[in-house]
Amino acid sequence: MLDRLRQETREEHQSIEATLDLMSPALDLNRYLQILKSFHAAMAPLEKRIEERCPMQYRSLWEGRQKAARLRADLEWFGETADAERPADALVPRLSTASHWLGSIYVVEGSMLGGQVICRHLEKHFGWAERRGYLYFSGYGDQTRERWRQVTRTLEGDDLNGNLIVEGAHQTFQYLHCYFRVSL
Repeated sequence: MLDRLRQETREEHQSIEATLDLMSPALDLNRYLQILKSFHAAMAPLEKRIEERCPMQYRSLWEGRQKAARLRADLEWFGETADAERPADALVPRLSTASHWLGSIYVVEGSMLGGQVICRHLEKHFGWAERRGYLYFSGYGDQTRERWRQVTRTLEGDDLNGNLIVEGAHQTFQYLHCYFRVSL
């Protein structure tokens, strides 16, 4: 399932990376803050939906994975507020089945894994070393890989609908990409 998700969402993933362009040598602090605000504005309603639609059997998987608070803390570190206009609820993926929900978790949690690379770039690019102002991209520290393994093991469950998992991932990537394209 993981290979299928990677293959079938590759273009959407690359499109978001290109839109954000966080690895750019030209990235400046103003652009970075704008990205953080956009992430928070998109993630807060998505997390609310994920929380509302979390199937009982996955409550422990979702526990402690909320990211909006990390984004808010990053913004506060720079003296900024997370007051960007949020997308309408109708735009947030529905996540109507457990498989859709897991597809969305794949996207959201995958960003924690990818954030490790971005984190190292931000440290080098801006000369940061305190892990403040980029808590979101720091993931779960030394627990990031293990927490990702928990997600991937869950994605391999026998009772899941692979087509709906991929659909949930597509919906989540499309939601984020549309929001980033409009807000950045």
